[in-house]
Amino acid sequence: MKKLTKKLVMLTFFGLSACAVNAQTWNIGTPTATDVTATLSGGTLTINGTGTGKMQNFTWQNTPWYRVHGSITSLVINAGVTTIGDLAFLDCSNITGTLNIPYSVTAIGSSAFANCSGFTGALNIPNSVTSLGGSAFYGCSGFTGTLTIPSLVTSIDGTTFYLCSGLTGTLTIPNLVTSIGSQAFIGCKSFSSMLIPASVTSIATNAFYGCAGLTSITCLNPDPTTITMGSNVFVGVNTGTCVLKVPTGSYSAYHTAPQWSDFTNIQETATGIENVYLQNLKIYPNPVKDELRIESGELIIEKVEICDLTGKTIYQFDNLKNKINVSALAQGIYIVKLKTDKGTVTEKFIKE
Repeated sequence: MKKLTKKLVMLTFFGLSACAVNAQTWNIGTPTATDVTATLSGGTLTINGTGTGKMQNFTWQNTPWYRVHGSITSLVINAGVTTIGDLAFLDCSNITGTLNIPYSVTAIGSSAFANCSGFTGALNIPNSVTSLGGSAFYGCSGFTGTLTIPSLVTSIDGTTFYLCSGLTGTLTIPNLVTSIGSQAFIGCKSFSSMLIPASVTSIATNAFYGCAGLTSITCLNPDPTTITMGSNVFVGVNTGTCVLKVPTGSYSAYHTAPQWSDFTNIQETATGIENVYLQNLKIYPNPVKDELRIESGELIIEKVEICDLTGKTIYQFDNLKNKINVSALAQGIYIVKLKTDKGTVTEKFIKE
């Protein structure tokens, strides 16, 4: 009996008693501690905020709930929380379900959700967020669907989405982003396409290492030499089959630029459609023998022209549906111009 009593006392001292695990509250705000509270009850960790304070930043394995983090199975972050602190939910891998971040949050700290591999569903970060810390979603392999990065984010730090292997669809880098950090998207193998805006001037080492699912990359900077490139940026991307789409007139610059020149299929396209709609547009096969097919997604195609390399129009189509018979064309290189409701797209294709 004495040994059992002593054991219970020690467990209570370290905050591990059954009662403590089921109902504990901590003040974790700054500069006023009570501005943000965390309550752990029945496996659910609930974060509440007054809207006037920020969550504290934590050091490695030093959150007040870290000793019992394995017992946390759900997370609720309520409106009124304005920031999510560094390392806040580190290693909480048993939290399942979706991650809902309220619109009151403006910043997500470094490693805030690192190794939270149990989350499922789409990762939707609200547009209120202007700052994403490095490794914020490191190892969150359970997320699926299309990633939404807030439009006011200006940089994507190193390892932010490290091994988020379940994210699919189009990776769209916002127009204000100037730098993409080392290993930012390493191992994100399920993205199918990517849009890099003209604002990006720095892509660090291994940024897209292992993004094996990419079949299309659009880079809107007309001069790749103005982008500082780390080493091995695209290692693991199949540069033999992945199409690199670049602004009209910049083919030669990309064809000779280190790392960009690894892509064997570089296509010029108009820069006027700087949004996700462009990623849904597919013109294939290339080379083509008989029929050139067009998948436009949400774009409405108003007119299509086939031109030779001098710009002379050979064919013109209105109200096109999804394919063009090009069997009568002689072998060579041609230009297809698509006038859409979002702008004009120009691409080259090879007629076999």
